[in-house]
Amino acid sequence: DANGSIKSMTVNEKTALIREEDAVRIQIFNTQPHVSKISGKMVVRPILLVDGINLKADPKTLTMFYDELEGLVGDKRNVVSTLEALGYSPILVQFGATTIRSLESNAQTFAKLLTFLTDNAFLGWQNSATEKFQIIGFSQGGVIGRYGAYLYDLSRGTKPAIRQLLTMDSPHQGAVLPRSLLASVDFWVRFRGEGGDEGKSYLDLLQAPGAKDLLIYNTEMSSKESTPSEFAPDVGTTRWLLKEYRNAAEYKGFPVVMVSNGLLAGHRNYPETVSFYNLKRYANWAGDDGEKDAYGSATSNASYSTSESDEYAFNKTYKWNTNSPPGWTRKGNTSWDLVQGSVGPFNELIYNMYHSAFYNKMQNSWEEDIGGGPLAPDPDMEGHWGAQSLNNKNSTFVPTVSALDMKCAGDLAVRKDCAFNKTEAGINWEIPGSALTTAKAIFAIDASHAKYNATSGIRHVTGADPLDYWRVFCSIMKSDVENGQFQNPALIGQMQPTQSCMDQSSIPQWF
Repeated sequence: DANGSIKSMTVNEKTALIREEDAVRIQIFNTQPHVSKISGKMVVRPILLVDGINLKADPKTLTMFYDELEGLVGDKRNVVSTLEALGYSPILVQFGATTIRSLESNAQTFAKLLTFLTDNAFLGWQNSATEKFQIIGFSQGGVIGRYGAYLYDLSRGTKPAIRQLLTMDSPHQGAVLPRSLLASVDFWVRFRGEGGDEGKSYLDLLQAPGAKDLLIYNTEMSSKESTPSEFAPDVGTTRWLLKEYRNAAEYKGFPVVMVSNGLLAGHRNYPETVSFYNLKRYANWAGDDGEKDAYGSATSNASYSTSESDEYAFNKTYKWNTNSPPGWTRKGNTSWDLVQGSVGPFNELIYNMYHSAFYNKMQNSWEEDIGGGPLAPDPDMEGHWGAQSLNNKNSTFVPTVSALDMKCAGDLAVRKDCAFNKTEAGINWEIPGSALTTAKAIFAIDASHAKYNATSGIRHVTGADPLDYWRVFCSIMKSDVENGQFQNPALIGQMQPTQSCMDQSSIPQWF
């Protein structure tokens, strides 16, 4: 502020602080010499790898994105190094504000980046007309990449075309954060003001344009401090993702391939678990025993519900010597929490966040100042757990039908029951047909997949199976085939130009 002090900023204030040059950053690999450019380098067959949303309070770096792609943390993936070995120049693309900026704004920046790469003083691209762009978008990066590529292609004129866009578990028709998470943040952060830094960061995230654009549950908070919010699903026709974005989704100017980390098994993720987690922490004076003597308590319960009349969240705080606020019981259908699709450990995240917060407020032993004076000294207090059970750590993040941008009876699948009960029966994955999706090929956890018999989809993006990455590399290489021959000489002998990306018996030994 004007006095040099740090203050909490609104989303609009944060947006104003993001300079245009901070909007996107890139890192380029596998370049060749170019004498007439400032860098002395040029790209060859560039592939832009677009990072997804950052759901954490701490900033994400290009180095962290690289480590994820290579698998330096966890399973080996070698995405960047494999693309280099196949004769491409991988370009990592990361947006500095994946939530604060709207998807449309970041997509406009991506379109400008594509234009910049076609002709600039810094970096060369000698054979741009024949090599063309390829783009791989991960998660939200696939949505930004798809719309940005669409904007670029509409106005590119004679600039290089887009050979192909490939998306990895991207929420083309929306993503899900559990309704109970929204309710708990609403109560503890907005109403009680006790969510701590982590809780406040999530409230900021949920209210920011980039997250609101994506999420199926409406994240609008009540304008009245004491009124709970509803967070009902919103798959209507007025939202940017399900309206303006459809112009890019229906665009046929370049081919699109989509990969999902979810099943199409016709049932929800996981067997029905009524309770996701239960948390209750209470405190009594030393020597007292039992919850009925509690001096104070905090409760947070999150559940799955298939009925508008059933409870999906209950949050309450109590202190005996104050006018304690009422608890908030939220009721409604939360079927989207477990729609078939890829998953994320969101229930575990909520549980751990409030487990720590409740313990910090009511530790095993501490002294409470209640103004007793010398004749009534401040009593020692003891904290106890009334409940601390995490029953199902995961919930759905990206529905399978969203990642594959599927339709049912001519309408978007997220508006139909088929989001919940669609199976792979009758789907030709490599030639799905325009009535089902505009993509030229779609891949999910099909019957040939190692994870097909699992009870749920796999971890969003980072849980992708080696088979999923093979289908990515196979699609990239097949897009290079013209007149039955690879145009990229580095691909000759690496696979057959006509082989199916579904045929696991033909996966080459080098992979």
